[in-house]
Amino acid sequence: MVALADELRRSHSPGYIIEQLYDQAKRDGGDSVIESVRALGEVDFLKKQRGFRLIAIDADPKVRYERIVKRQSELDHIDFAQFKANDEREMAQSDPSSGNIAGCMKRADMLVSNDGTIRELREKLDDILRKIQLR
Repeated sequence: MVALADELRRSHSPGYIIEQLYDQAKRDGGDSVIESVRALGEVDFLKKQRGFRLIAIDADPKVRYERIVKRQSELDHIDFAQFKANDEREMAQSDPSSGNIAGCMKRADMLVSNDGTIRELREKLDDILRKIQLR
């Protein structure tokens, strides 16, 4: 999936995937959430959009690994070393068409820690959404 996403961004534009999702959200109307922003080209596109807010949600790598193990998806049968290698590769690519999650997170308007429960995450996000609506 990562290779396909990188190829789409390279062959069209660094923000291509998010541009398509954004256009779809605009056609559908109302507020939208676009998740899995991974490339700086995607952030560049989104930052130009009126009313856009980038909220980065992160968790400790050990917590994220434990969650994928519990998920028991066929795609998630990897050991922690492979998980870390994949994670590091996606964190800091210099090509604007490739994953640079760390760079995207640095450009976020807000950073949310997701090391707790789903309920705790929902409470944090509800609080952020209330604050955004007050602006």
